[in-house]
Amino acid sequence: MKYTETTRKRKKVSVESFGLCSSTGTTTSSTGTLNKKSGRMFQVKKDDPFSFEEPLSLQGYRISSSSSPSPEKPKPKTIKKLKHKKSALKIYTREESLAILRHCFAQVDAQESRMYKISAQHVAQASKLCTGVKFSAQHGEFRRTLTYGEVTPESVSDTILPLLELGPEDVFYDVGCGTGKIVIQAALETSCRATKGIELVIDRVEEGKLALDCLAKKMGKTKNSPRLCDRITIVEGDACDPPASANLNDATVIFINNVCFGPELMRQVMSTLVHRCPHLRRLVTLRKICTRHRARCSLQGLSCAGFHDPPAETSIHVTWAYATSAYLYLKK
Repeated sequence: MKYTETTRKRKKVSVESFGLCSSTGTTTSSTGTLNKKSGRMFQVKKDDPFSFEEPLSLQGYRISSSSSPSPEKPKPKTIKKLKHKKSALKIYTREESLAILRHCFAQVDAQESRMYKISAQHVAQASKLCTGVKFSAQHGEFRRTLTYGEVTPESVSDTILPLLELGPEDVFYDVGCGTGKIVIQAALETSCRATKGIELVIDRVEEGKLALDCLAKKMGKTKNSPRLCDRITIVEGDACDPPASANLNDATVIFINNVCFGPELMRQVMSTLVHRCPHLRRLVTLRKICTRHRARCSLQGLSCAGFHDPPAETSIHVTWAYATSAYLYLKK
């Protein structure tokens, strides 16, 4: 069938496929296409209007509106995410840390002799907590384990903390922490996630908590105070059967002042650490965990076989003598 100019003028053009209007009510003339419903005229042009070799189609036509263009769709509003700035954890210098400790423990140091007294009541009360190893209240060895003594804060800062190598992911424990000086000092001078201390004698725990309260008041005007104090825990308990708040399961680095620990107690403590501390990587003690370590220890399945031997040894200053040794054990 041949198309004539008359046929072409009468041909109805559907612009539905162009997404501009529906085919219903749309007619085409030589001047353009009129949508009867909207009254809008669309100009229809073709590159070669006299070529009829192909069937009439909408290919090659350009449709433009004589009226103003339709308004653009509004762009969706972008919601800006508020970035919460995490306050940086303050790490105190050696001098700052020592000054804070002197302030917080001023009352404890003024009555230091109280910390060294071990009454029969202390022994009886501590023996009730010490369920990991059974001792009699009158047993000389158990009474000896309650002997009080401290590593000087200067040696903690200069020697012990560098040995511990505490980082942001570490949880530090002081087993037999006394009043908790090392626990607080570790929180002040390192970025570790938490510091925890376990002590058998309740009087020492109470003094440590008073020092912690003093620390909170001293830091009350700083933004660092809540984060600092929340990282510190000092509890009464037995390391062989630790309390829930300091159960040793999360421990990565441990310090033990085991100078007064007998062989049996030390074996029990080491067995507890091996079974309860899957993430433990460093252990610092003031006496060797095995005085006669040899290949036989591995064959017997002793706890000391889980650490590299011999340990690194260094000298530190303590309150009961001029100096003593500290040993660093790395977990295998």
